[in-house]
Amino acid sequence: LKQPAARPNEGAHTLPSIVLPRGLLPPGICQSWVMVRVVFLRHGESEWNVANIFTGWADVDLSANGCREAEEAGKCLKEKGFKFDMVFTSVLKRAVKTAWTALMHSDNCSMPVINSWRLNERHYGGLQGLNKAETAAKHGDEQVKIWRRSYDIPPPSIDTSDPRHPANDPLYAGVPQAALPGAESLALTVDRVLPMWCDQIAPCVQAGRHVLVVAHGNSLRALCKYIEDMSEKEVLELNIPTGVPLVYELDDKLNFVKKYYLMDENEVAKKMAAVAAQGSAKPAAVPIAVGQKKILMLFGAPGAGKGTQAPKVVEALGIPQLSTGDMLREAVAAGTEVGLKAKAVMESGGLVSDEIVLGIIAERIAKDDCCKGFILDGFPRTLDQAQELDKLLAKSGEAVSLVLAFEVPPEALEERICGRWMHKASGRSFHVKFSPPKAMKLLEDGSPDPATMLDDETGEALYQRADDTAEALKSRLDGYFSKTVPILEHYSPKGIVKRVNANQDINLVWADTQKHL
Repeated sequence: LKQPAARPNEGAHTLPSIVLPRGLLPPGICQSWVMVRVVFLRHGESEWNVANIFTGWADVDLSANGCREAEEAGKCLKEKGFKFDMVFTSVLKRAVKTAWTALMHSDNCSMPVINSWRLNERHYGGLQGLNKAETAAKHGDEQVKIWRRSYDIPPPSIDTSDPRHPANDPLYAGVPQAALPGAESLALTVDRVLPMWCDQIAPCVQAGRHVLVVAHGNSLRALCKYIEDMSEKEVLELNIPTGVPLVYELDDKLNFVKKYYLMDENEVAKKMAAVAAQGSAKPAAVPIAVGQKKILMLFGAPGAGKGTQAPKVVEALGIPQLSTGDMLREAVAAGTEVGLKAKAVMESGGLVSDEIVLGIIAERIAKDDCCKGFILDGFPRTLDQAQELDKLLAKSGEAVSLVLAFEVPPEALEERICGRWMHKASGRSFHVKFSPPKAMKLLEDGSPDPATMLDDETGEALYQRADDTAEALKSRLDGYFSKTVPILEHYSPKGIVKRVNANQDINLVWADTQKHL
């Protein structure tokens, strides 16, 4: 067995010469030329994968999609006829649950499952628990790339006083504190993982046991680097997708022969690209097939956060967001035929008709920047408008492809809207619960004292908008739901209405939105 290079204070872990029991090899096979296999499986998507958060040793659960990935991995293994008699995984629940689920769905139900902290994900130190894109926006993509993808430069370390340090987790009570990391580079992760391979996994593989290893992106990269004798540069370019079985075939001395994924190559490539895109300040672009136009509508009640998510959708899809107000002003300024009609109506004090608005939309979506699609903002507002829009799009063989409805319970909307205070000169926004001004003090009934609602920077008085009251909000919501529900019902039979839970952390809202794109 190849020996990993020893690092300071750690001896090389090697497999001693052994005589393998004949019962562990298939009948009639000579030990000197037997081919062996080991299957690696990266855990399914986790809740923090979805939120694009540095996870490391944080013990987060699988997302709903991650559970499905684990099931699909199991079904794939069953279809390909894989049977296991030994399983190794980490002590983190996202890997453990992936192992259980995959085994259950592949009809592998009776074998030892060995858990080891050595197979844990790389520890991200001070980055653990932070949003990757926000961290990249703050420190720059290049710095985050160094922390994430340099081979031997770890992220900022944490000490044992930090609750994120594994020394404070009862799960690692049996591990010497000196061995528990405060942060790891990939090189340090390799050092941690290889003793597990050399001392426990490799002897089983070499003995002809059918081994499954369910672990994490970086702990599996460490194993892949060692088995394939990859350079530091090569392993940094290795992106292992979640929930896709990776098969390694080795000779009897555990030298690398070949590897392959148990999934269509194009699907694997998409998943690898998604892994590579994590950690960028810019959202990963969503590929749009040639000839396929993305035509989106976004719906959300006042305070639902639609305005926060819309720019992210624009950047992710690379298509423009079209506001009816902006389109109207552009058409009037350009002096187009329909723009002149709209100008005449507005100058006479009348309301611009649906016919004119549709004419303006038709002009706008014919421009080059809409060749891949567009997002409609503020239109349609009624069922009649939606039906007329469908007719307009049908003339060019197109149709609405996705309707996103951002949903928040009315009581949560009231809390969001009615707690909002504004600074008139700057437009700065505060909230009595989520981002209160520093000077705020509460009255005996728990409400904020208006005299203490002062801008943090200028000390000037803040104000509440006239429609940011419970009474005004109720009227606005009644109007919104009475007009919006029929539109959603109109498009629902086509299977294109996707509802997003907007009553959660802003990163999770974006993660849910991305799934539908």
